[in-house]
Amino acid sequence: MSKVVSLLRAQARRAGLARAAGPWLRRLAPSGGRRNSPNGARDLETARAILANARMGGPEGWLALLGDKELLFSRSRASFLQFAIRGRRWIAMGGLVGAPQEAAELVSAFVRHARFAGCAPVFYAVGAHVAAMLEPFGFACAKVGETAVVDLADYSLAGTAKQKLRTARNKAARDGCAFMVSTPPHPDGLLDACRRVSDFWLAERRGAEKAFSLGRFDAAWLADQPIGVVRRGGDVIAFANLWTTADRSRVLVDMMRAAPDAPRAVIEFLLVEAFGWAREAGYSVFDLGMAPLAGVGTGAEGDASLLGRIGAFVYANGEGVYGFQGLRRFKDKFQPRWEPVYIATRGRTAATSALIDVALLTSGGFRGLLARPG
Repeated sequence: MSKVVSLLRAQARRAGLARAAGPWLRRLAPSGGRRNSPNGARDLETARAILANARMGGPEGWLALLGDKELLFSRSRASFLQFAIRGRRWIAMGGLVGAPQEAAELVSAFVRHARFAGCAPVFYAVGAHVAAMLEPFGFACAKVGETAVVDLADYSLAGTAKQKLRTARNKAARDGCAFMVSTPPHPDGLLDACRRVSDFWLAERRGAEKAFSLGRFDAAWLADQPIGVVRRGGDVIAFANLWTTADRSRVLVDMMRAAPDAPRAVIEFLLVEAFGWAREAGYSVFDLGMAPLAGVGTGAEGDASLLGRIGAFVYANGEGVYGFQGLRRFKDKFQPRWEPVYIATRGRTAATSALIDVALLTSGGFRGLLARPG
């Protein structure tokens, strides 16, 4: 960690030479900073190879293979970061994926290219470790939520606190539910069966697929990922795709979808069984994903910033539209450890407006952001 931070500080000092030329360079850049050539198949294959061997980066790196973001590679093409452009912001999703010694190079390049395009660089959904790495480049971090993580080595369903989970698991088993994890290559028909479940799930909620920070049902994309499947009588009634890291440090669950006739506690059953699979496969942590705005503006993390005040208000009063508290309560069932998640901005870029851009990217615009799920 100390070596990486030292590299970042040295790179940040060198980057200061370029700042003086920023106003002149921006006059040459196109409005909005959009690149003329999007990432092609070769770049996606490079990202796939990096994910298979990465020593740095979280499981959210799998989002890069959806092809809906720009990819920025290190000179060696052994590391990358993924980002999307909205207005005059370049917003990186998560941290850097690849080789730790290339972190300084990639952060510096991202800042430099964004400034050349007349845009502000932003990092979204980064943990405390990445937040510390970004500080030498003048990034300030603001908490945007908390992610629920289960430490697998000593996880158990024993004890009174887990009674409801044990009951849900046992009831699902009595109802004929059986769990398995399919790893690539998947058997014929599995993705088609999962698609039917997904279509029912979306129709029931009158919703649409999300983007940017969340996965979507794309058969070609899912073909490369482990998929946790619940069957009853041979039929797929629920599934979840699982993002993994090459060093087996972490598994993150992405989509969790169930058929309308599935038992009520089928998702709890799926997750508890997935914990067991991940532990047996040698993973250390199971990540249940972020609870947006949880803990923002309160407690030890609280502050008087605009983001803190707005975040706390929306979390407390927006349950009918966004369900943030319900999501937090659901994840609390598993007795997880909660880790802070940050957005990192620099200069005069306001964290509040940057977070709105993230929400619009994820929801597909204002209509999606304000839509109330069924």
